[in-house]
Amino acid sequence: MRFEHFTAESCPVHQRLQVWSDALRQHQFRPALAPNSTPLYGTLATGLTARGVALTRIASSPQSLAHLRDDADLVWLTLHQTGEASWQHEGGQVVRLAPGDIIYRPARVEANAVFHTDFRQFLVSLPGSALNARLPHTAHGGGVAPGHLSGQGGMGRLLAGTLGALAETLDTLSDDEIAPVELWLSELIASSLSARRDDAGAFSNTQAAALRRVCQFIEGALSDPELSLAAVAAHERISERLVQRLFESLGQSFTAYLRLRRLERCRADLANRQYGHLSISDICFRWGFNDAAHFSHAFRDRYRMSPRQYRQQANEATQQSLSKRIRRGWPSGYFETPTPAEEPCARTAATPAQAAAGAPGRVAASGAGSCAASGASAGSASGCAARELSLRKRAGSSMPSSTATARPAQPSRKPPFSR
Repeated sequence: MRFEHFTAESCPVHQRLQVWSDALRQHQFRPALAPNSTPLYGTLATGLTARGVALTRIASSPQSLAHLRDDADLVWLTLHQTGEASWQHEGGQVVRLAPGDIIYRPARVEANAVFHTDFRQFLVSLPGSALNARLPHTAHGGGVAPGHLSGQGGMGRLLAGTLGALAETLDTLSDDEIAPVELWLSELIASSLSARRDDAGAFSNTQAAALRRVCQFIEGALSDPELSLAAVAAHERISERLVQRLFESLGQSFTAYLRLRRLERCRADLANRQYGHLSISDICFRWGFNDAAHFSHAFRDRYRMSPRQYRQQANEATQQSLSKRIRRGWPSGYFETPTPAEEPCARTAATPAQAAAGAPGRVAASGAGSCAASGASAGSASGCAARELSLRKRAGSSMPSSTATARPAQPSRKPPFSR
């Protein structure tokens, strides 16, 4: 999982608000400080999973934070962890937040939060398709309407505890470990929001409860290729017509919902390296599809790419994340290679200013240039060439070796240890 850290305290005090605003604008937030406020501090940690779930930790000093409108099909959930704060979405009432409370909204709805003290929050952004298919339509035209969920008891407390634990362990989770957490978190969020009476709109409590039971049964039986409308109705002891009406409240049919949930499960397995030994056909049969060609066509219609392309894209993202993790702690430029046009023997020695700046990928160049400038003997030239070749092998570099340029002998140094 790609993970990035940012802190405003690395900048001068008079520049912090600007850099803090620039960092938050990338996440559709706009901060504002009160006059004569204390010097700003703020830390931001963000990660993006292979399935497009964004996870963000934020801690900062008192300020107001506007959640800007975004046309993307996303749903934002925010766990308020510490601090005194209030929150209001457009057209709604002001809600005072207590630690453990959760606020949620679709990305297209603006909101504003005011923090009266230092605060910490954990934010999760999920694709709307993961939740909207599980929730009845509302006046906002989608499955999720802006709202507030108390973290003091019931499903709200369970969800708050899950989000809090995820916020604490976020840095230690790999892509493979977080994949099942994403699925479970999506189900938990859908169950928590569907239990809210105000999200049900014109739905009665009895119908909302019946819809939750039907969806839960379907989730547990997705791998059964014989799962049908009649089987669901018989299990819940209701008529098939009532089951159809329940899914019509979601804006889709029973067949479309079942296909979507199976596609989501297949997509999760395709992005998970733990199932890399399974073929695409094995994965589609594993989740109840009877025809691999039909699955591939449905997958392409839904996600705008073939299952093979999606799996390759997810594997490449995982490899890049793993490569960054392995390289942490190594000197800057240790793994970099120059372009083929740059020949080591043609480079000149690095100036003291360049050496102090630590320009990446210039270590070998300065060594080669200093050998040529010092007029080393043939014996020392051979030693330099051997040392240069050894350095290239250690760095995994594909640079061409140079035997025409000598390098001064230097004491051998082991590469730094990286966890």
